[in-house]
Amino acid sequence: MFLPVSIEISSFNRKETLRAVLSKLAEQSYPADLMEVVISDDGSEDGLTQMVSSLLPELPYRLTLLQDSHAGPGATHNRGIAAASHELVIMLAADVLPAPDFVAEHVRSHREHPAENVMVSGLLVQSPDMPDSAFQRNWNRMMNRMFEGEKKYLRHGFFFVSNLSFKKSFMMSHGMFREWPPASLEDLELGYRLKSQGMRLERNRRAVGYHYHPVTMEAVAHRAVTEGYYWRQFERHVPEVWVKAKSGHLTPGDGGWPYLEMVWVMAVRNLLANACTIPLLVVPLIKAAERWPFLAVGMRLYTLLFSIYHYDLGRRAWERGEELGIAHSKL
Repeated sequence: MFLPVSIEISSFNRKETLRAVLSKLAEQSYPADLMEVVISDDGSEDGLTQMVSSLLPELPYRLTLLQDSHAGPGATHNRGIAAASHELVIMLAADVLPAPDFVAEHVRSHREHPAENVMVSGLLVQSPDMPDSAFQRNWNRMMNRMFEGEKKYLRHGFFFVSNLSFKKSFMMSHGMFREWPPASLEDLELGYRLKSQGMRLERNRRAVGYHYHPVTMEAVAHRAVTEGYYWRQFERHVPEVWVKAKSGHLTPGDGGWPYLEMVWVMAVRNLLANACTIPLLVVPLIKAAERWPFLAVGMRLYTLLFSIYHYDLGRRAWERGEELGIAHSKL
């Protein structure tokens, strides 16, 4: 049995990747007349409107483009979800290219699990078509481990809003994103909140999306600073031990062993990821690994230390009361 489905895509200055995403949706095995695509644009300035207009005559499904000022991903997702015409909604990131059976597999999972509180998480895989650099290859391995669940970062299951489907009624009444400033962990907070309100998350590894998002050292640093800056805000809404441990805010009252583990981890972090080791040792090693492959063996460690250092820069900027823009200007 086929079901009508709305596909919500939030975008900000991702015109060319979004073009590829829309083309892949046009090649789905699922009936196009049962598919609606809602693009919620977060104030893009890269010609997205003109690109979408040029594609419209070629697309076999109905497409709606919503445009607003730059309000951040939470507000943009909420606007797109609210505008969806159908009860079954798939969230797809503007940089995730869906495999041919992507939509069909999400719908199949909901036919098998019709309860309102069931959400379905598809499989994310780093696209093999991204630039072939040592830094990117290592980043791909790290992301794929996270997508596979080997890295227990989400703690609430495979709640990746880049490839997630749900019944609109459940999301509207129990969830929706907090409309925080730019990408500041609003997706993880939503997963925690929905789980506490009865969400059951099913996984369908055949609903594959290929994540196409090339990274640079500068982009990783920028994102890590932002995450660190807003972590305290996230911590207030997700009162779990692992959240407080990451920011160094556990006390002995939170448990003796978690507290001692945090003290040890923070000491090692401060020793290895500081204002001397990162610019004088880690950054040169990352750059040298592009020329001398034998150095790439340690790329996972270099990248981890690099990310931790910039996360801590953001966290300390928040604690000093600095604006995020000031923290970014120091990169």
